[in-house]
Amino acid sequence: MVDDRKDIERGRIAQDILDNEIFQDAMIMLEEQYKNLWAITKQDQQEERERLWIAMKLIPEFERQLRIVVENGTIKKNQIVKIKQNIA
Repeated sequence: MVDDRKDIERGRIAQDILDNEIFQDAMIMLEEQYKNLWAITKQDQQEERERLWIAMKLIPEFERQLRIVVENGTIKKNQIVKIKQNIA
């Protein structure tokens, strides 16, 4: 039950992060920065372009991981509600 409450709290915090305007702006700015840096690489800078491409792909993955934490918290919360309803 303690782990369930921890998962619920982590889910709430993750949702707060995703909803945070500063976080959203930072993710957009970071992606734009990577795209701009990628666009100005020279033809012989293949490794740099690949590094920037990977970095751009990690941004949505980071957000996806936060969404997984949110979903896990929601699932735990719903499970607790069902258990309480079955007891009552």
